[in-house]
Amino acid sequence: MSNQNANRDLYIPRNPCLQGILNLLHDVESFDILFDVDGKEKFHAHKLILKGCAPSLAEYCDSCADLTSEQPVLVVPVKNIEPDVFRHLLHYVYGGTIPRDFLEQNSKYLIDAADRFGLGHLKVLAETWYIKSIAITMDNFAAMFYFADTKKCALLKERVMDFLIDNDTDVLKKLTEQEVPQSQTMMTDILTAVARGKRKREQYEGNDPEKIGLMSVNSMRKMLDQRGLGVDGTREMLIEALEKSVDINEVIVEGAGIPEVNGVYERLRSQDGDTFYQKPTFHYRGVDSNAVLHHNQNENHNQWYISILPADRQVIVCLASGSSPHFPIDRQVGNVNPEDMLLYKVKGNSDVTIPATGRSKVIKVGAGPAPTIRFKANVLGD
Repeated sequence: MSNQNANRDLYIPRNPCLQGILNLLHDVESFDILFDVDGKEKFHAHKLILKGCAPSLAEYCDSCADLTSEQPVLVVPVKNIEPDVFRHLLHYVYGGTIPRDFLEQNSKYLIDAADRFGLGHLKVLAETWYIKSIAITMDNFAAMFYFADTKKCALLKERVMDFLIDNDTDVLKKLTEQEVPQSQTMMTDILTAVARGKRKREQYEGNDPEKIGLMSVNSMRKMLDQRGLGVDGTREMLIEALEKSVDINEVIVEGAGIPEVNGVYERLRSQDGDTFYQKPTFHYRGVDSNAVLHHNQNENHNQWYISILPADRQVIVCLASGSSPHFPIDRQVGNVNPEDMLLYKVKGNSDVTIPATGRSKVIKVGAGPAPTIRFKANVLGD
């Protein structure tokens, strides 16, 4: 037998740590939280594991804590939930798998529990099984719509909308005949809007960032999961998360009062929240130059700057006294005022967001008019 064939059969052990963590759920000695579920059943848990795997549930436990108590175990009352549902919820938090038959029979209750305690992935899992286990009909579509809307179940809501599109005439007739207190107008408006978008929904399931809003919820969730982002929330929340996660590969600047600034900028590099885009070399004021667009983003702001620099100079980030921070500047230029090189900027704070796709007005610093910027992006980042 060759070494290659022998190596193919080598035993590779599985990581036992996940099972070890799951075993802690039944450890009667190490727990420091005791859930009392409606006075019917009690469950052990650990603050550290909840903090890492179920932060919202950990915060709920903290809210129940008596700061004057010196008891080593915190007793946390949990109301309005069946013990069997809470047992499976904790099993999932500790890394366990929920059996298929339980998911099929209790998916709606799991959605309620996961939504209540902020377990987004469990909620999406339960939502998927709920969709598989129940058919949307003329008799239940309204109730399912309201449940999806209340619990922010984007996929369920999309499936209800698909049902409305496929049965639009019958649904409209039913809506006018039955009494839906305080909701008939809303349902009719939603149906009309979705019916207008029927053709786009049928034709588009791709990944063009300009058409993120036309993607199916399933496609958006897959993309968000690939990026390590949350998959729970309304359709609007998923779209916003995708737009913010888009990799911008090219930036198109148009309409600037300084014509040399206009054109296509290609991504140069990214580092520590700073991304630089550069336009190919051109002749400006007798010098070979590059137009550089700098994007600086962190928790406090989301800002864009456009500058022109000599082509043979290195672009770096500089904070100069008396000038705007975080824009590209050439350390070798000498005594040139950095503001002379900063031509346009968008400045703001965490409340000012430049959309990942579309157009945005740039605040003028240099010669008017100010340009607009458009983005060519890659949602999948590949």
